[in-house]
Amino acid sequence: MADIAAQPGGIEALQRRVHELRSSGVDFAANAIEQEMAALDLPRQ
Repeated sequence: MADIAAQPGGIEALQRRVHELRSSGVDFAANAIEQEMAALDLPRQ
């Protein structure tokens, strides 16, 4: 997760993925990504 966030546009890509997962009803995966982002102190939507 940290290596993705470190890439240019990485945080935005993670935020988009969370949105896509929630739109598809896959809340458990979106929650997992958000929890990792919080643990790394990354901005969330």
